[in-house]
Amino acid sequence: MLASSFHVVLPALATVVPVTIVAVVLVGLRSRRAGAGLGTILWRTSFVAYLGALVAVTFFPFVIDLDPPPDSPWHPMMNLDALSSTHLRSFWLNILMTVPLGAYLTGRARAGRGQAGRRRLRGIVQVGLVALIASVSVELLQLALHLSIGGNRATDIDDVIANTTGAVVGAVLWRAVLLVGRVAPSRVRPHPSDPLDPRAPVGAREGVRGS
Repeated sequence: MLASSFHVVLPALATVVPVTIVAVVLVGLRSRRAGAGLGTILWRTSFVAYLGALVAVTFFPFVIDLDPPPDSPWHPMMNLDALSSTHLRSFWLNILMTVPLGAYLTGRARAGRGQAGRRRLRGIVQVGLVALIASVSVELLQLALHLSIGGNRATDIDDVIANTTGAVVGAVLWRAVLLVGRVAPSRVRPHPSDPLDPRAPVGAREGVRGS
């Protein structure tokens, strides 16, 4: 007996991966033409690659259902009871998946002195709100796709909690990394009274030269 359901499966390898590679190359070339440094280019291209990986994990393999959508209520397709049916392994994986997102949303400090040499970092609360809105939007999009053309992802409030938590953790960790990187060099800087230090008084440097 033939199945009455007809569907098409779109794998990530044949859809998301090529698009992501092209996007990474274009962003890298444009950043290079704009005179961006190597660190900035790597930051931007890795962010694009990470977004492509998120799309691949979140929506793919994507199933397009060619049959008419079923005439059934949409409520059973959602889980709005927080932490009621959480699978521990899946929950932790969702947290880990968005830890890099928190770091990217926080921002990257530029090298240089003064306000022109630094990029303003987003606060942890701001990152959490952005991640929350993004996660809710993804879950609603998954529901809309499931009710219209297909898809194989369930809409779950636990995913929103895990993704938001992961982004906040990533923001905290990234700010800690930046803080450590800012404090560490100050411990090895020469003292201003050191004659070999360019910031030392002119007379001290001349004394060293004369000797």
